[in-house]
Amino acid sequence: MLGLYELYLSSIASLNLSVLLPIGIGLLIGGTLFLCLINFLFKFVKTYTYFGIMGFILGSVFVIYPDFTFDIQGIISIVLLLFSFIAGLKLSNIDV
Repeated sequence: MLGLYELYLSSIASLNLSVLLPIGIGLLIGGTLFLCLINFLFKFVKTYTYFGIMGFILGSVFVIYPDFTFDIQGIISIVLLLFSFIAGLKLSNIDV
């Protein structure tokens, strides 16, 4: 799907089913397989799965927001992130 955004957007605009149908089928199959994998991981390695998800989320911050700098605004953001993470752990009663 990478690099084909214009094709997908034009297919949505014109309702080109010859492009939209394979995308929809792929999304359904891929989504179902991914959800089954996550369900399996939560059953057997719950803590590691949580840490893995948190790692993906924290790792994607710099991709989503590439202009991140360590000025006063960036430092305040990191402090608030850590505070929110600790508060979430305390409120959820997860034993780490």
